[in-house]
Amino acid sequence: ERGACSASTQVLVAGLALNLLTRGVIGAFETLTTQLAPQFGISATDAGMIVSLCGTVGVVQLLYFKALYSSRWSDSNLILAGLTVMAAGCAAMIRLAPEAGTASPWKLIAAIFCVYAFGYPIGNTAALGLFSKAAGSAPQGLLLGIFGMAGSGARVVFPIVSGAVAEYYGQNALFSGLTVVS
Repeated sequence: ERGACSASTQVLVAGLALNLLTRGVIGAFETLTTQLAPQFGISATDAGMIVSLCGTVGVVQLLYFKALYSSRWSDSNLILAGLTVMAAGCAAMIRLAPEAGTASPWKLIAAIFCVYAFGYPIGNTAALGLFSKAAGSAPQGLLLGIFGMAGSGARVVFPIVSGAVAEYYGQNALFSGLTVVS
């Protein structure tokens, strides 16, 4: 049928969109988390340390990704799991009490852990794997270059937009939006 997209083209477009969202959400999250840390009773320095530790857990998972996940679950299940955990991390940043200093530090630690240690490494890696598989015999270098470029663009645009949203509408609006797009 003329004008219809093939299944692999649809998967490529979906993979590109997932890359944009996961990289955009982590870009916004990392930009604002340490800035908001004092509201949770954690210094920006300590928040940076927590991010580093959780990021290390994420890197270790990437090193053992095939043994831990790929042999047991499909790419689509891993993407869904990663996005769900990222959404949970963003949702944890939504503060129910508007007064400064009333949020639990464990809420921030859990949010950072969800996003950096599990959600992003699993979801984005699985999206890249699915994208590469869908590309098949198409020029991999070009398509993966577009994939990387789109993710890099999202890491520039999302933090800028997120900063504006947080400034004008507040952190609840920002993290509610990030939860939805995760």
